[in-house]
Amino acid sequence: MIKYILILVALGSGSVYYYYSTRPLILQDSDNGLMWEISTSYNDVGYISAEKYCNNLELQGYDDWRVPTVRENRTIIRECPNTVKNGKCRRVTCDGCKHIAGHCYREKKLQGVCGRYWAKEDRYNYYMVDFNIASITMAGKSDSFKIKCVRTIR
Repeated sequence: MIKYILILVALGSGSVYYYYSTRPLILQDSDNGLMWEISTSYNDVGYISAEKYCNNLELQGYDDWRVPTVRENRTIIRECPNTVKNGKCRRVTCDGCKHIAGHCYREKKLQGVCGRYWAKEDRYNYYMVDFNIASITMAGKSDSFKIKCVRTIR
């Protein structure tokens, strides 16, 4: 079950104030134990910059954000039987689905440009998930893609 986290807390004069936003900052995916950053940078960045951005991100009181793995990115792919979580393709790199103009194979509640995003499996293997066609391919550390950070719900 995916739900929005809407509460922003500020302390002042010993009181707790609750502010509700019509534009949530994070998306909680309880089924997969993940929390996603909703917004996305519109600029493509190299892997080092993407990792630094996630490692330094402080959002909704959490500071343990990171670059998502391929498996985690597959949990937000939609409508492509080949690459969704537990989809037909069981390899790390997979062909996606047909490009449909204006269509994005990503969870609709996640904002930002539908395009190519960073994923990482281990210290030496970098990947690109293209939500325009839901494909997953190997990438070089110096390539440039967008980043959407994730954290594990503890």
